Formats: sequence, structure tokens, C-alpha cells
Amino acid sequence: MQKNIKENIRGYIMDHANLSKLEDNEKIIEMNYLDSIGVVEFAAWLEKQFGIRITEEDFSEENFFDLVSMTSFVEKKKGILRQ
Repeated sequence: MQKNIKENIRGYIMDHANLSKLEDNEKIIEMNYLDSIGVVEFAAWLEKQFGIRITEEDFSEENFFDLVSMTSFVEKKKGILRQ
């Protein structure tokens, strides 16, 4: 897992959810750190930040559950992590 990807994602969520800390395994959506509009804005940010394309099929709990799954998702999209 590339630390800079995870830390960039952590920073975005912390800023937008006004959090002072965010653990790797915290359930982002379940804890309402990002609402439905926030998820769409977050996806647009991921695309711009990391140069990836997110499709409708990509929006799943598997990809957006916590920091670990989000980081793995970005790494897969960038071809850093094998699928």
C-alpha cells in the first residue's frame, strides 16, 4: 500500500468530515463521514488527484468501506496493485 495515496485520502476525509483523526479501518460511509453527495465529490477528487476513472460499477462497499479498501481501489485503478 502506498503511504502517500492513503494519507492523501485520509487528509481529504478528515478535512471534509471535520475529524481530528481517522483510523485505517474506520467505516467511512457507515459512520457518515461522507454522505451521498460527499461520496460523489470524493470520487471526482480521486479521479483528479490520482488520474483514474471511476465508473458506476466501482461504487461498492468493497471499494469505499475504509481507508484500506479505498487505497487498494486507487492502487488497482492506477495499476500499482494487481487485481
